[in-house]
Amino acid sequence: MESLELRNGTYRIVFRFGGQKFARSLKTNQVSAANLALARLEDNLRRVEIGTLVLEPGADIPTTLLTSGVLKQKTKLDKSPLFGELLDLYMKSIPETAIETSTWKMLHTHMAHLKRLLGVRTRPSSFSLEHLQGYVNARSQEKGLRGKPHSPTTIKKELATLTTVWSWAQESGFVKTQLPRKSRLRYGKIDEKPPFKTWAEIERTVERGGLSDEEAKDYWDCVYLNRDEVREFLADVKAMNRPGFIYPMLAMAAYTGARRSEMLRSQIQDIDVESGQIVLREKKRVRGQRSTRCVPISPQLESILLEWFEKRPAGRYTFSCTGSELTFDQGSCYFSRTVAKSKWRVLRGWHVLRHSFIGNCASAGVDQRMIDDWVGHQTDAMRRRYRHLFPNRQRYALFAVFAPES
Repeated sequence: MESLELRNGTYRIVFRFGGQKFARSLKTNQVSAANLALARLEDNLRRVEIGTLVLEPGADIPTTLLTSGVLKQKTKLDKSPLFGELLDLYMKSIPETAIETSTWKMLHTHMAHLKRLLGVRTRPSSFSLEHLQGYVNARSQEKGLRGKPHSPTTIKKELATLTTVWSWAQESGFVKTQLPRKSRLRYGKIDEKPPFKTWAEIERTVERGGLSDEEAKDYWDCVYLNRDEVREFLADVKAMNRPGFIYPMLAMAAYTGARRSEMLRSQIQDIDVESGQIVLREKKRVRGQRSTRCVPISPQLESILLEWFEKRPAGRYTFSCTGSELTFDQGSCYFSRTVAKSKWRVLRGWHVLRHSFIGNCASAGVDQRMIDDWVGHQTDAMRRRYRHLFPNRQRYALFAVFAPES
């Protein structure tokens, strides 16, 4: 159905052709001129229907139908998926077991932002550097965690998802054009995250700066616990009235550096106390494969696990109320509820225990190759992210170089 719309004092014409919706500004505020254009469009649509007007391939359909020119060849409408359809096709192409639950959630979040800001009805072939820069600018203005603007790192991850989709679409024949080069995009500058620090360091920082609880959260996000603090944390958890699996699950995270997802997947046959080994089921280290790695069982963890084995419910999964596998969200919720009313409420999540495990091993002088094997690190980028010694160790090392002269 063809119609006229008056927007901001100017008429535009809206119509459907070949199953697609088109809209074109007539660049006039005169109702007589707009009605004339509408009549011409209606006549040309009738001529196309009876075969006296044929549109050439690649023709600008609105322009052609709003003029009276007779063209020679039949029109071949662009049947390639619209942007929103393309994203949906990509998601449907991924086997359900190919990626982790957390990755699924991340992809759905990225897709929602891409659809919202780039437009579900946009033709992928029309994407330009301006489109992508507009996306960056819009996301940079939106608020994220704790009301702060989204960081360039977050936006780059979303555009990395777009690049992955685009590569898949090219290989699948859905798009023929190249995605504009992201290296030419400009991002805003933000404050760097605080460095990882010990509990005592952060307490001093908060006190010296007179920071509010909200302002201090950025620092507490970067805390790691020393060995005494790990023992204190676990002792406090043990004394709490929490489901029985919480304490051994947190202990395993603290004494093996296991990821949350690896503990959720842990099965009872993966733990061999007699040989002193735990097998962790990975998903991130080897692309497309369910790989594993082994971590030795420390004496502290051994006693905790043996006590748990005596009272755990029947079932294959190591940590559970019922023996069935916990979900990603349940794992997060149990951690938050456990620390909510204690001094440990500042801990952001399970990953602080993994980080503390790596830091404690490094501070004790454990060979970096062993640490890599235990936690599944493969690249220097991963090592740099976690390689931090406790302040006293660093000071002793520096004193050994610049010791006072006697």
